[in-house]
Amino acid sequence: MPEIHSKSIYHGLPVFSSEIKGLTAIVTGPSGISGHQKLKVFCKTRVAGRNLRSQSSASWLSARGVCAVYVFCFAYIQPAPKGAGLWGAEEEMVNVNQNLLVNFLSSLNLNNTIPKRVLLQQESKYYGVHYGPASCPLEETDPRVLTGPSFYCDQEDYQKAFAEEHQIGWNTTRPFHIEEILQQPLEYHSSLKAWETNVSISSAQANGHLVEWAVLTEETKNERYRGVALVQAMKPPTRQSRFPPIHRTVMVLPTWVTSASIGQIGRTANWTKTPEVQKAWAEIAEKHGLREEFGDFDRVVGFADLLLALTWSISLSMSKAKKMRVFRVC
Repeated sequence: MPEIHSKSIYHGLPVFSSEIKGLTAIVTGPSGISGHQKLKVFCKTRVAGRNLRSQSSASWLSARGVCAVYVFCFAYIQPAPKGAGLWGAEEEMVNVNQNLLVNFLSSLNLNNTIPKRVLLQQESKYYGVHYGPASCPLEETDPRVLTGPSFYCDQEDYQKAFAEEHQIGWNTTRPFHIEEILQQPLEYHSSLKAWETNVSISSAQANGHLVEWAVLTEETKNERYRGVALVQAMKPPTRQSRFPPIHRTVMVLPTWVTSASIGQIGRTANWTKTPEVQKAWAEIAEKHGLREEFGDFDRVVGFADLLLALTWSISLSMSKAKKMRVFRVC
């Protein structure tokens, strides 16, 4: 039985041998919440991370001597909708994100820097939850949903073909949405029915520990794993009570919410344009050297509106990882 430990609100984390050290990793998409938290986890353990944004050509990699034992692909681009809601540019989304992965992995081949393992993070859209209710709990063995275009399927096929060609290992993880908001009351921007719907949430930091375990464990080679369900299928008020005060944000149900099946879409974008949020963004931008103007809120937070409007339950299964005696209590 593997040794496990707890860290803050995270439990059942695997303990690795002290002999595992001095490893290198390439993390794509480090500016997003997933990639950023993965880098934080790696930098505190045995992995020295290299982060890449859009510069993934072979010449760029070669000029900087970039090579790695492990590669983590978290990069994702959400094209602007074209008049049909959040998924109004599905074909473009497939093409852009498929090229993102293909170009990057091809550059590793051209630069002769083939890693030992390639991990690709997907999301629960793999199960078609953005189209309607799915069979819960969502599991790694569930069949693909072919209702519409899916770059997750195309990326997974290419990842596996790349790994097979170079005789290396692969992994995929599929967390659900990750919550990170201001530490102040947040007005719930959806319907009463959505408020009452049980939905799991994931944690970027907990998922960082999951992907580290996945690539460093020989028994997990060429396997898919769900993300870490930090809180399993609970309503917003119940979810909040599970977190210590330092990690807790009060979510308020406003008086305008009714029993309508779908909530008021677009209100999150309006919230992001308030002076309080704009001020918070300016402080974050100054602290981390980011651009001060962030005017594309409608595209960026559109996915958040969808998640808040969901009126069907989404539950993640972590049985596969728990059968290996890790992440048993999260």
